[in-house]
Amino acid sequence: MWVARFLDGTEILEAQPDQFSDDGLAKTPPDSFVISRNLSGETLSIYSDNVWDLSPYSLMSKGTKYNFTSQFGKPEGKLSKTAHTIIGEMKRIMFAVLYEPTHSGGQRNKPQTYRKILEVLRGLSIIALNENKTLAQLHESPLVGPKITASLYASKTAFRKAEALRDLIALIEYINEHFKTELPTLIPNEQLKKILSVRSQLRSSYVNDPSAQRTPLIPSRIYSALITLSTEVVTDFNEHKEQLDGFMKRIKADPLFFATPSMLKDNQRPGSTTNAKLQNAFNEYRKHYPSARRTDMPLLSQEDSVAEYGLTELFDKWTIGSNYKNYKYLKYTLKGLKYYLGYVLDAARFLIYCYSGMRKHEVDALKKNCLNSIHIPGLGELPILLSNTSKMTNSNYSESALPWATCSQVIPAVEACESIGKMMNSPSDFLFARFDFPMKIRTFINTDDHRQTILKYISRGSDELRVRESDIVELENFDAFRDWRNDPNLNLKVGEYFHISNHQFRRSTAIYAARSGKVSLPSLKFQFKHLSEVMTMLYRENASFAENILNIVKTGDSHDVIRDYRNELMLLEAQEFEAHVVKSTDKLFGGSGSRFEQEKYNNPSWLNSIEEIEKRVKDGRISYRETAIGGCSSREMCDKFSLDEIIPCLAGCDDAILGGDDGLGLKRGAKLKKYKETLETELEYLEPEHPSAHLARKEITLIHQKLIEMEAIDD
Repeated sequence: MWVARFLDGTEILEAQPDQFSDDGLAKTPPDSFVISRNLSGETLSIYSDNVWDLSPYSLMSKGTKYNFTSQFGKPEGKLSKTAHTIIGEMKRIMFAVLYEPTHSGGQRNKPQTYRKILEVLRGLSIIALNENKTLAQLHESPLVGPKITASLYASKTAFRKAEALRDLIALIEYINEHFKTELPTLIPNEQLKKILSVRSQLRSSYVNDPSAQRTPLIPSRIYSALITLSTEVVTDFNEHKEQLDGFMKRIKADPLFFATPSMLKDNQRPGSTTNAKLQNAFNEYRKHYPSARRTDMPLLSQEDSVAEYGLTELFDKWTIGSNYKNYKYLKYTLKGLKYYLGYVLDAARFLIYCYSGMRKHEVDALKKNCLNSIHIPGLGELPILLSNTSKMTNSNYSESALPWATCSQVIPAVEACESIGKMMNSPSDFLFARFDFPMKIRTFINTDDHRQTILKYISRGSDELRVRESDIVELENFDAFRDWRNDPNLNLKVGEYFHISNHQFRRSTAIYAARSGKVSLPSLKFQFKHLSEVMTMLYRENASFAENILNIVKTGDSHDVIRDYRNELMLLEAQEFEAHVVKSTDKLFGGSGSRFEQEKYNNPSWLNSIEEIEKRVKDGRISYRETAIGGCSSREMCDKFSLDEIIPCLAGCDDAILGGDDGLGLKRGAKLKKYKETLETELEYLEPEHPSAHLARKEITLIHQKLIEMEAIDD
């Protein structure tokens, strides 16, 4: 008979689980098989339970429990048939691991030692369920290997998880061979080799550092909804800012204006009053009309004051004030107006985050004159934001302002902030500042409770910013080995508002920019003010498994802002294709480059019409985006690389477009030469044995060989 491997011989006999027949490991144990007992000998867990409580055998203060279902985020009764099959497979594997007596010389370990295997199984179970496959079918998915690799790169203990995966698969192979158990093999050996090949990279200090845990991604639906809802807040304010400015000036100058219901009520009674605001208003009124009585004052109610400036609809839509009925008056408040202006600033900040990728301290450093533009030949004026950063200097902030590329959607956000500053007579030069009138207006508070209030306000109680099951599934597809559903720091619950932090905007912007296929790595490096492209690579890793945010606007009437932006991108894509491919006078190389070179030789009519090129881009027949060394014709995010940017393009990729002179008068191989120089410069700042230095040297060699092949340099 076999005993569990987590027993070390010190447990009392009554507390021990059932023993297992040495000829039955190939069979599934009976549901009643006792997995654990308490010190009194009472049963804690049996095989059919989906949570095995192994606390009596654990050294941990809170004990150890194996949970086979919590990663799915649903009650057991609502799980699919496939999910129940996966749970059965997980239990079958863990049981074999816990009871097989011969591997590792029969060494015994405490239950917490085997948790690393369970954690790997839980991650694989998420990938399997989202692929609608069982663990036994998981090897059929071509995405399982890339998904595992991408998820491992996002973990601070990635190399340990890679090793646990290796050990689990080796153990399954051993058990299958020796005991004919037919446990699921999980993933093909070829994919496992690729995963393990990057293990040395995963051991590097910048991944193993506890601070290297990646900032959680904002789901694409919520990210998009934040843009749409924040745009609505800013737009409504800008449409009424002149009325609001006049309204607030009138309140400050006219004591009879914006009278509260209590003032109106007290004014109807003769005699003294205890209403201080009413008494002050009367004293001011008596200066002009010495013989007047208090009841003669022409007080204008809050409701009529708001209506006089055409603001009733705005106040009601955004609940500016405390809504309650009091003698048939709807009471508005200055406090409510203060909070409204604060929420407008919050919405503007959201938009600046999303459309720039700036850090919090860089947004805080924005000045009132931060908006500028640069002229791009063929594209016109491009808006930029000027600010300072502390990330590129050893002192405090950079001495000179640096540019962040943005888009026209940010202009109204900046203008709204500037208008609020003028409206409140802010003496500060900063775009986001505190004000003294009518009350101190708070800055953007970095607390979760406050952000939840913001999300509730700008969504006006709708569920657009509340977590849905599809959002969690999307995050699990993005990073399967992160426990999205049970991490207390994320607090990710269906039906609750998403818990957003400032830095999530920056990470999410990098991911979705990369996933869109419209932003190159060097562009992201410049935009994010990184000293090295390695840092940019870390920001945008896993992007191939993120949702393409531009695709969520294909149907329906929502997300108008992103739809307009997507249409603009298609036009720019067509223009870039024309400039870099059609008008290129030098020979094109690479898989797609050679095909387009043949198209140009045949000279079809559509090549000579930008309208026809744009039409082909919109219907998906043509796709083009710049890369660091040329272009790419793939409509999907490249899944051929992990942290390296060049190698797939130079290694015979069917989608690569190399060579040419970009139609802009560049010399042959100009982009490759420039990128080679960039890599050589970065090597000076990297440790020689750093994984990124190894990748850079490998890329430099490949680029040099390609330049020789293109006859762009002499050997």
